[in-house]
Amino acid sequence: MSELIVKNANLKPAVEQMLSVAEEIIGIMDRLQDRTAAHRNAGGNDPAGQQFHKQFDPGTRNVIEALKKFAEGVEGTADNLGTLSGVLVKTEGEAQGQAHQLASGPKPKR
Repeated sequence: MSELIVKNANLKPAVEQMLSVAEEIIGIMDRLQDRTAAHRNAGGNDPAGQQFHKQFDPGTRNVIEALKKFAEGVEGTADNLGTLSGVLVKTEGEAQGQAHQLASGPKPKR
């Protein structure tokens, strides 16, 4: 008699680690936004300062937007891993039930 065994990978620690990484990214983004806001007029309002901000501000916005998208992607991946873990648990249970039915043999016909 053969046995069918499905092992569920425990993905909960990976999900928790990914959510922790997303929180770190959000924290970095928040600190960058705060520091950028605090030094918004660091270049001054003269032509040199305006040129500085013309070059600096779009890049800063791009970095903040990239961090936001990265954090969202990490959170989405963590969510998908959580969903996958649930599917694996369900599949494992169904496989064990079917293996038990197979092992017990066919039901007699009446």
